[in-house]
Amino acid sequence: MSGTGTPVAGVGRAKHGSDDSTVVVALSTLDDGSYVVDWHVVSADSHPVSGAFTFSVGKATSDEAAIVAALDRPGHRDRDPLS
Repeated sequence: MSGTGTPVAGVGRAKHGSDDSTVVVALSTLDDGSYVVDWHVVSADSHPVSGAFTFSVGKATSDEAAIVAALDRPGHRDRDPLS
């Protein structure tokens, strides 16, 4: 998602990478700005695991407070992590 909470269009379904500890996903070309990767997986022993990290393309467009607000918006974590 962008640093303002807008989902990125054209994101493919996540797949295993070269081994079981790597996950890859296809992205469309990203505009300059800040982005949040908010990920959710199910571990080999069936426990849900999640996290988030940020990155920027070109000039950053969001600050830490905006990114935290995007992740904390109502309903954000209510979706099925495997959908």
